[in-house]
Amino acid sequence: MKRIGDKTVGSTVRGQAAIVFDWDSYQALEMCIGPNKDLRYVPEVWRFYDALYRRHIPVDFIPADAGVDKLAAYPLVLCPVLYMVQGDTAERLAAYVRQGGTLVTGYMSGMADGNDRIYTGGYPGGCRTNVRQLILYIQHKTPSFEKPGVRGIISLCN
Repeated sequence: MKRIGDKTVGSTVRGQAAIVFDWDSYQALEMCIGPNKDLRYVPEVWRFYDALYRRHIPVDFIPADAGVDKLAAYPLVLCPVLYMVQGDTAERLAAYVRQGGTLVTGYMSGMADGNDRIYTGGYPGGCRTNVRQLILYIQHKTPSFEKPGVRGIISLCN
């Protein structure tokens, strides 16, 4: 430590990707009784983080109400389970995508508004305006059928 001392003081590692962690979505999803009672917020966020970690991609966690300037600092923003899209969140995410950012959402993202009312008109609900490319894989997980690593709906927005 004496040898490297001042060379590390004040240094930072900048995330190359950001994961949106939303406390309201966390609480709403944990109390949700469908479509799958086994879906839990933190393990889903962990799956997204772990995929990047294993590839040595530094990640920052940001709140769902992060401004466009904060989002723009990352070439990649992931919303693993952004179940509730509140206020101007959808517009901020859309602005980020319009500026060239890549947004990846997991299943159950954009399903409900801030009062837990489901958006009508199909998936991905409140995030629909952000989608240029939508890849859907829908699988209902039952105890008799389980495919490791593949669950639910995945949408890629870029």
